[in-house]
Amino acid sequence: PGWTWLTISSGGFTRRIKVTVVDTSMTTDFNHDRVVDEDDFARAESGEPFRFWINDDDDVDAVTGNDTPGQQPGDSSDCRDDGLRDLVDFFPVVIRIPDELKESNLNKLSFALKHRADGLNFVRTTLAAENAGDYLVNVDMAESLQHKGLITWDEWGCIWLSDEDVSRLADQGSLVLLVEAAGWIQDPLWLEVRAPDGCVVSSNSLALSIMGVEDMYRYLNLRPAAGDSRGGESHTGEPRNNPDVHSNGKNVVFIHGFNEDPAAGEGNIAETFKRLYWSGSKAKYTGVAWFGDENLTTYYHANVINAFETAPAYAEYLGNLQGDVSVVAFSLGNIVVSSAIQDYGANPMRYFMLHAAVAREAYDVGSFDEAMVQIDWRPYNDGL
Repeated sequence: PGWTWLTISSGGFTRRIKVTVVDTSMTTDFNHDRVVDEDDFARAESGEPFRFWINDDDDVDAVTGNDTPGQQPGDSSDCRDDGLRDLVDFFPVVIRIPDELKESNLNKLSFALKHRADGLNFVRTTLAAENAGDYLVNVDMAESLQHKGLITWDEWGCIWLSDEDVSRLADQGSLVLLVEAAGWIQDPLWLEVRAPDGCVVSSNSLALSIMGVEDMYRYLNLRPAAGDSRGGESHTGEPRNNPDVHSNGKNVVFIHGFNEDPAAGEGNIAETFKRLYWSGSKAKYTGVAWFGDENLTTYYHANVINAFETAPAYAEYLGNLQGDVSVVAFSLGNIVVSSAIQDYGANPMRYFMLHAAVAREAYDVGSFDEAMVQIDWRPYNDGL
């Protein structure tokens, strides 16, 4: 790639022509570590599909929205990025030119991305390969992208890089577009570079496998352990769109908290997976549902009982996992986990407690603080 000289000889006539050899490459963040490097380009070139999820929840702004998958309409149905919370549902597509072509005039070339127009949506960025993941961790960058409009497909199913995009590609050597999926996808995204006469002078493809986010992790429904028939079927085998061969062999098991009906619990499980995914986690993820929404208006303590009743089944599941196990529990889900450990022999390697709805002295009697006890209860005997 770059500039070269081509000698043409015919009938005693010889001429040297300066030729631009165009070679582009395209990839994404295969190992979701927010850095796009040579390993990512090699995986794309090998034809390995990049596996991701449909953007079908309903984010509103930085702190509100409905994370339950399968919303109609979902975020991918409108014409913009739906705020800061929505950015985890986008993946970066990186287009790169070789160093020999950097700072050259590429404006005579046309760059087209090709796919079916109803499958993928694109957002322009100022990012390059070396900081492709900044939209997830840099607040200023994220805020500059929220509610940004999508690039429009033309009638032939192409998205064309603008003159500004091409200039940035020449200056930086790479260009990043953010992409969301609007539906199930198993066909590749193509990049074509065309000469002024329309001839394709370079092409690359990025294989894609995009399904519902539920197809990327395991799900364990423990609601029946406390007498609830809702929550659907468990699926604790290998996820069909996230094969275990891509894991590091470790396990992360997340359980939601109090006051989450099946839909809310599903949303919490899905959103936690997405955020762990983009943090670089390669562990096999299981989301656990339990009956923590019984008689919410009058009977909180019924759900505490349900948590204890769920603990044996939870402990059994942990005991059957192979390899390193970390557990993450939110709110009253910590009663399930703590009872599983204390009463039923569960032995995870790590235990992360998020807003745990459990008294601190339940774990450390020395941490008792009388100021935390309701004033009317303070005269009661400690044995009660």
